[in-house]
Amino acid sequence: MADQRERLKKLYALAMRGVGGEKETAAAILAKLTKKYGISLDDLDEEQVKSFDLEFHGEIERKLLLQIVYKVTGDASNYHSLTWTASGRPCRTQARVYCTEAQKLEIEFLHDFYKRLWKKETEALYGAFIQKHRLFGEPKEGDQPAEISDEDYEKMCRLMRGLSDDQPLKLIEGGTI
Repeated sequence: MADQRERLKKLYALAMRGVGGEKETAAAILAKLTKKYGISLDDLDEEQVKSFDLEFHGEIERKLLLQIVYKVTGDASNYHSLTWTASGRPCRTQARVYCTEAQKLEIEFLHDFYKRLWKKETEALYGAFIQKHRLFGEPKEGDQPAEISDEDYEKMCRLMRGLSDDQPLKLIEGGTI
C-alpha cells in the first residue's frame, strides 16, 4: 500500500499543478483510485493549506510579495491585504497568504532574495540615470573618479541606452511646459 500511496501522491501533485488535459486526466484517475482505496485527498496532502501573515515594507515590496505568492502557489487569490490587525488598528505592512508551510518558506526566501536584488538593480538604474542626464557637477581638483568594473560599465551603458532622451530644454522649447 505504501507504494500505491506514493503513486497517488504523484498523481495528486499532477492533478494540482498539471496543465490542461494532463491535469484533468490526473484528477479523474485520482478520484477513481481514492474511492477504490478509501483514501481522502487530505490523506495525500501532507501539508495542509494554512493562513500566514507575511510582512512587507512599502508599495514595491507589497507588489513583489503578491507576484511571488502568485509564482509559488499559482493563484493570486491566495494573497489578501490585511486592513486591520488583531487589535483593530489599520495594518499597512502585512498580507495574509494561504499556502502550505513549504510554500510559505519558499515565498519568504524568494521575497527576501528579490528585495535585495531589486535594491541592487534600482541603485544601478539610478547611477545610469545620473550619468545619462549628466546630473553632476564638475570634478574638483584632486578628486579621483570612481572605479568601476568593466562588467558594471557595460551594464550601465546598456541601462543608459534604454532610458529616455528627454531633456528639460527640449520640453521648454517644445512648449510642453
